[in-house]
Amino acid sequence: MTRTMIADLDTNTREDGEVEPDLLSVLPTETLATTLNRLVEFNKRFVRHPHDSTYDLTVLWAAHTHSMQTWRASPRLFIVAPEPGCGKSTQAEVIKFASHAGIRAGSSSAAGLFTIVTTRTVFLDETQNLFTSHPERGVLTAVINDGYLPDGFVLRKAGPVPCYGALAFAGIENGTMPKDTRSRCIPIRMRPGVPAESFDPYDHIAYGDEVRARLKRFSESWTWHKPVPGRFNQIWAALHSVAAAAGEDWPERLRTAQEVHQWPTEDNDQKGILRATRECFAATKADRVSSTHLADYISRDDRLPNVTPKNLAGRLRGYGVEPRKISSMYYFKADLAPVWEEWL
Repeated sequence: MTRTMIADLDTNTREDGEVEPDLLSVLPTETLATTLNRLVEFNKRFVRHPHDSTYDLTVLWAAHTHSMQTWRASPRLFIVAPEPGCGKSTQAEVIKFASHAGIRAGSSSAAGLFTIVTTRTVFLDETQNLFTSHPERGVLTAVINDGYLPDGFVLRKAGPVPCYGALAFAGIENGTMPKDTRSRCIPIRMRPGVPAESFDPYDHIAYGDEVRARLKRFSESWTWHKPVPGRFNQIWAALHSVAAAAGEDWPERLRTAQEVHQWPTEDNDQKGILRATRECFAATKADRVSSTHLADYISRDDRLPNVTPKNLAGRLRGYGVEPRKISSMYYFKADLAPVWEEWL
């Protein structure tokens, strides 16, 4: 049997020429909801998320790329991880599988991006340095910020160049993304510590053309649902339109996803993390907790940013709390209790 690798994506045949059965090969064609449900199950084969709404969100985002001419805004998707090895690149590949004309790149020039983003779904990987050290970060940021609207243009010497298109990017969370860019993005937060053997390796894909063609046929009847005013509602409107077209429980599932996948304010971040430290100590009923365990506990909460022990130390240092070293680094309840009392 010959299995197609990631670069080929669309065939998976045995040596006798017969197509190998696959989860998506038996997708019914009757309803959009059924197609989306099967894509959710397909996604779960390769990536683990603590909240089911994350799978719903990724599938709806991929579906919306098949009808870009319908929308008045297209949200950027930011697949963010606290450290390497969390599966962000795999998640990008799985979303790309169901997206319109998806293409993934490890880097891009500004000219390359706005040349291709109007006709294909672009996935930029390893973007943690995009907003700091990239030589064309100013123009690239402009494409990301302006291209989420159909009338988005970048001004060049030859004249205005359209840059509207579906764009997703993946990177390590380092706090360098500008606030105006965040306001155009929906975050997908990857989590560390998932054993590799707990899900399938993403090394072959079958039936991509069939699935994408099916989504394209469904998209012909989609209409834009005008959102409540405000950018936050605007960037979610296309996904709500797809969910409404799917019917069944998809509108409610997306509302749940919208509650989970938001960018918290900095103040809410800090207080949420502090509150999580108190909850962790209450759950363990211990007078000390290792910094690794505490960071893992916080990172499992989808409402909070991913943190590593190093990140956590920086955040708690502002409250005058430092870990103490015994065999490893530990936080003590006695050190945190006065902070909880004052700030919570």
